[in-house]
Amino acid sequence: MGSRLEYRLSDEAITEGTASVEEISEAGSVSNLLVEKGSTRVLFLEGEELIGANQDRILNTSVLVAAGSKTRIPVSCVEAGRWGSRSRKFGCGGTHSPSKLRRILKGSVTAALRAGRGHTSDQAGLWEEVARLQGTLGVFSGTAAMADTFSAHQKRLDEFRAKVMG
Repeated sequence: MGSRLEYRLSDEAITEGTASVEEISEAGSVSNLLVEKGSTRVLFLEGEELIGANQDRILNTSVLVAAGSKTRIPVSCVEAGRWGSRSRKFGCGGTHSPSKLRRILKGSVTAALRAGRGHTSDQAGLWEEVARLQGTLGVFSGTAAMADTFSAHQKRLDEFRAKVMG
């Protein structure tokens, strides 16, 4: 019988305060964030949205962060029109990137890895997809934030979840 791997999902750990996600420095970096971890491993999932700090981001790849560590995680911006602090730490967006955005993300990160550039993405392509999605759904966002797209359609999302779940 194999051993069981104990971990928390990032949204649980952030909400509980057992993990924190911040900019890597006061100046920040669009493509990296810093995770500080408590006593249990934390799993961050590719495409998951983190809200706050200098601008909203999504994870470029899934990362299992070791207990008691400080780890840089690769991210991309999904809020083109803001670079200014809203909070010191990131919170959970409670959302996951739409499938077309994840396809662009995965394709560009894979190409970057093959070219030896690490887990970087096609940032312009991601911003274009967020803008396309907002245009299609009739959403206006002053900062072109993907989170605003979900907020604008929260009632529809809740109705859909109710039908699926029950």
